[in-house]
Amino acid sequence: MYSLRILTISLAMFVALPAHSAEQPTRESVLKLMEVMGASRTGTAMIKQVLDTLIPSSPGDMNQKQKQAAEFKKRYQEQVNINEVLELTVPVYQKHLTQETVDAAIEYYGSPPGKALVAAFPAIQTESFEIGNTWGASLARDIIEKMKELK
Repeated sequence: MYSLRILTISLAMFVALPAHSAEQPTRESVLKLMEVMGASRTGTAMIKQVLDTLIPSSPGDMNQKQKQAAEFKKRYQEQVNINEVLELTVPVYQKHLTQETVDAAIEYYGSPPGKALVAAFPAIQTESFEIGNTWGASLARDIIEKMKELK
């Protein structure tokens, strides 16, 4: 009986082994996937959105404030190297994807429907970011009100 359990466990491990030993994607293929997915453009747009959120326009002396904010944003965006974060995330892709998956995704994102999806990403991201900000602010107000009730 004990031998049968060991045999069953060994067989189960052997059958599961190919799924875990699938070929890890190369750095180059992951970067190619990021390229066809528009990761650089999306990251740059995200940085702009964050800066726009952190540096809102002020009602008083708007022209001067807007000018200063625009200059700061421009200088900051010039300093940010989006390729740095792309390189930092390569291991994450390698951890969770196989070479086969990355190759298939590159093929898809290089196709007309994939390119259309990539072209829509910035607008989807911008609108989703705005919705998330509004929702988050509402949630924060609700939490603050509920915390006041606890006192």
